[in-house]
Amino acid sequence: MEWGNLQRSDYGIRYAKLRAVGEAKGTVLIAQGFSEFIEKYFELMRDFSNSGYNVIAFDWRCQGKSGTFGGVPHDLAVTQNFDAHIADLKALTDHVLTSAAPNYLVAHSMGGHLSARFLHDYPAVFDAAVLSAPMMRLKLPYADWIMRVLLWGVKTFSNELTPAEKKGGWSDKNGPIERDPRTKDPLRRVVQYTYCLDDAELRLGPPTYQWARHALNSTSKIHNAKYYSEIVTPVLIGVAEDEKIVMNEAIEFAANNMPNAKIYKAKGAEHEIFMERDEIRGLFMREILSFLEKYR
Repeated sequence: MEWGNLQRSDYGIRYAKLRAVGEAKGTVLIAQGFSEFIEKYFELMRDFSNSGYNVIAFDWRCQGKSGTFGGVPHDLAVTQNFDAHIADLKALTDHVLTSAAPNYLVAHSMGGHLSARFLHDYPAVFDAAVLSAPMMRLKLPYADWIMRVLLWGVKTFSNELTPAEKKGGWSDKNGPIERDPRTKDPLRRVVQYTYCLDDAELRLGPPTYQWARHALNSTSKIHNAKYYSEIVTPVLIGVAEDEKIVMNEAIEFAANNMPNAKIYKAKGAEHEIFMERDEIRGLFMREILSFLEKYR
């Protein structure tokens, strides 16, 4: 594993590279979900490396060991806005994708949403993409317009850096498995918790009201047929059958309006398909590898 840091004005973006076993077929860039970090994706990196791909993973700003927005504690889930993450991703791809070989984007949840926006704005960077349970829309307690009013109220009259959930800190990543909305795999579900237990720098609390406001603004911005129709990159989209965090209806709407999108329905999977049980995860990985082979 090779580690690097891309310096961006007053902060850095941490990334890691793993070389392909044998002759490289191309490069896979992994874009993680909310509150995640590179270490959580070591298994996925190994899988792609063993399948003949160079692999790069990175930490979004304010996650893992990348830098934060000025003066904000590292354990608060914040964002300047999602546009800033798109700019960071473009700078990273300019820095690390140096080969003329095929380049592929593999993303999960929040990373899937940001990746869809990136593919829209920069269609020439990646030859194909895989989006696992992309955050096209979050499952929210109220309609979008009500949430906007509530979040505007917090921004205007309160403290946006207050957690938007009463519980859900990093320690809850090891909650009772029957209440875990991410995966039912008894080992993979505690990977994130275990790394955070050993390294406090990786810990991130629940989303703040600020993060929620920017997430809602970003998902609302792109959620229309015209926008999705302009994403021309071939995309494989994984949909978790037992999804409890993002809206599958919104994912299917997006896929149905992308000219080169294919849906894969992961039967029995919860939100984190890459962290699911072997029989679920294995089928998804086989589908992904077959899909990438078509765009070499």
